[in-house]
This record gives sequence, structure tokens and C-alpha cells, in this order.
Amino acid sequence: MNLGPGQLEAWQELYAAAGRVSDLGPWKWMSEMDVFGIQVPSTAELVFASVMGELGEHYAVAAYRGASALYSFLAMTVDQDSPPESVLEVPMIQASFGGRNELRKEDHEIIKRLGLRFRGANAWPAFRSYRPGYLPWFLEDDEIEVLRLILEQVLDVAPRVKDDPALVNASDSHTFLVRVQRAQPPTWEDQRMDIMPPEPERIESFIDPKLIDKVRSSPKSRSNIELDLFLVPTPVREGEGRPLLPYMLLSVDARNGVIIGQSLLTADPSLQVMWSGVLQRVLGQLLEAGRLPSEITVRSGVLPDLLRPLATMGIKVKSARHLAKLDSAKNSLLDFLSQGPGGA
Repeated sequence: MNLGPGQLEAWQELYAAAGRVSDLGPWKWMSEMDVFGIQVPSTAELVFASVMGELGEHYAVAAYRGASALYSFLAMTVDQDSPPESVLEVPMIQASFGGRNELRKEDHEIIKRLGLRFRGANAWPAFRSYRPGYLPWFLEDDEIEVLRLILEQVLDVAPRVKDDPALVNASDSHTFLVRVQRAQPPTWEDQRMDIMPPEPERIESFIDPKLIDKVRSSPKSRSNIELDLFLVPTPVREGEGRPLLPYMLLSVDARNGVIIGQSLLTADPSLQVMWSGVLQRVLGQLLEAGRLPSEITVRSGVLPDLLRPLATMGIKVKSARHLAKLDSAKNSLLDFLSQGPGGA
């Protein structure tokens, strides 16, 4: 990893802040729901911090950039049916503290260049950037600065939360403590800000009109199909840059679990573009299999909205929390695909 003098200084400051957070151990009294924000002085961007490790499993500080990322995280924490891989779909940057063997070669190179040493089972910092549809990867330059600011403000806020938990527990679920830096003199102060959830982004599906006509005119069977779109935590591209994590669009017969269709999709260039093509992919799977069901059962999430136009084609779409036949096929596929290289 090529590091210039300016980058080395930025990394030095980040590791120094991480070391002080590790020594403080704020996860001993803070939970991941004790969220507070900072306003980045150079951009006025709002970034929200969450301390992880209350259960003694994963010690980390996560930074969520903006209201959309914040509320994605909060939604994930309250969804009891959320699969473990859903954490990979929440955009964040994270400083975690684990063992030496959890680091990659690039981490060790930076630590060596900085002349740092760490001792202990959970003393080795690792810094990662999470983006939906991608493998957790190394920080970009602007992320180094943002994460350093977050860690430094954890050092200020966490001791005060220990003495006064109400500091980050507002009575209004949309009101958050936000640390703001004043220019003259350059000091940080507490503010309370109302941060509302952003409006859901409307996804416009693109689909060939001839395909719609074909589906409408084709007879429907009395069968029911289970269908899901889920993240596959195995990269499909290695090499330079951030590897992609694919999504699997899987459909099975609800009676016997026979796979009707399977397609690998990627969030390149974005999740929104991928989602906009899901309806056409579903219809392609059904037509290729030669069977159009009268009903499709999907898990909650984006699929009910993406597949709503099927109602105009004579196919009912309903949601269910549990899809027994699909989950069996999904688990078999994930077991098969799990033999791959790890992430950053």
C-alpha cells in the first residue's frame, strides 16, 4: 500500500484515537442504540456514532453517514428476522477491535510503517468501509478523517454517558445529541437536533412491454411460488478495487421446493439500478420455466413494492415472514457458495 507523508499522518491520528477508545472501553456501559451524531466541520455533513460490544462479541465503533444510513441501521436492529448478512447492506465506516490474525496484509503494512504495537485479544484495530452490494473494504481518504472525528467524540461523549445515560436517550426517538464545532474558538458543543427518516426512494422498474403482453395473455396455473432476493456473502470479483457481493434472485415451487429459477445480480452501479431490473428478471425466470403461477409469496423488504405490477398481469403477490421451501434451497446454495475468499 503506497502511503504519502500526508496519508501517514492521517493514519497515525486515526490509530491514536482508536487506541484511546480501546483503552476507554465504552462498550462496557454503552449499547449500540446509544446513538449520537457529529457535524463534520469541513462539510457540515451529519455522521452518527454507535458503540458495539455490549454482549462481548464484537467490539467496534460504527459511523453512519447521513439520515438514510442511520435509519437503515436502526431498522436492522429492531428487525428480529433480519439475517446476519444484513449488516453488509447498511452503509457505514467502522473501527473494530479484535485479534492480530483478523487483520489483512494491508493492515499490518500500515501498522509497521507507523511503528505501532498492540497486545491483547481485542487490541488490534481494523478500519473498514461498508457499502451495500460490496465487500467491506479499506478506508478511502475522506473516510479516514470522518472516522477519526467520530472516535475523538466518542472519547468525549462516552464518559459523560456513563455518568448520565439520559444524555443520548431522548424522549423523542427522532431527536439526537449532535456534537457541533464552533469556529471561534474551535471548540465542540452539544446540540439537540431532530433527524427525521428520509422519504422512501421510489424505484421505477424497467420492463419490455412485449414481455408484459406475453405474461398477460398466458394461462396461469394454480401453483404458488416462493421468491426471495438476498445477499450472497461471497465476492464475485477479486483484484484491484472493492469486490462486489452478488444478490441471488431465487424462486422455488412452494409445494415441493423445486427450483424454478435463479439469477445472480449485482449492485453495480447502485442498488436502485439493480432493483429496477428485478421485475423483468422475475418474469424471465417464470417464462423460461414455462409456468406462470397464480400467486407468488415473497419476504418483506423491497420485493412487494417491486413486484406490485404483477397484479395487473393476473399474478397475486403476498408477503410472509417464513418461506420454508425457499429457505431450504437458499441454505443449500449458500453452503455451496461459501467456499470462497474472505473480505478485507
